[in-house]
Amino acid sequence: MKKLSLIAAVAAAMFATSCSSIHFTANTEPVDSKIVSVMSAQMNVASRTSYTLYPTAAQRKAGEKSVKAAAVAALLEKNGNADVLVAPEFEIKRSCGKVKYVKVSGRPATYTNFNPESLQCKGHK
Repeated sequence: MKKLSLIAAVAAAMFATSCSSIHFTANTEPVDSKIVSVMSAQMNVASRTSYTLYPTAAQRKAGEKSVKAAAVAALLEKNGNADVLVAPEFEIKRSCGKVKYVKVSGRPATYTNFNPESLQCKGHK
């Protein structure tokens, strides 16, 4: 019986000491760096167009903001993968608290002729 208590006491002592946590910390120095890239581009704006999106249940669950973003993305894809929608307008039809459809209209635009610009402003080297 003494051997069993001794073995249990040793096992408990080993178990208690083996569960210690080790924490590591690191000191970092801030690096003063700036990434500056100045580009100019031409924006080609197309004529006004519209698209009506009937959202799926999954899109509705994501919220109204997500449904509007999906409608804009669909309109841009429909118009040759345009880059941005200029002056978007939304018409949202709701029924019983659910979004039935979102009609988005605006002018799809693409960026072309990217050119690097020189930094001639004050404060830039």
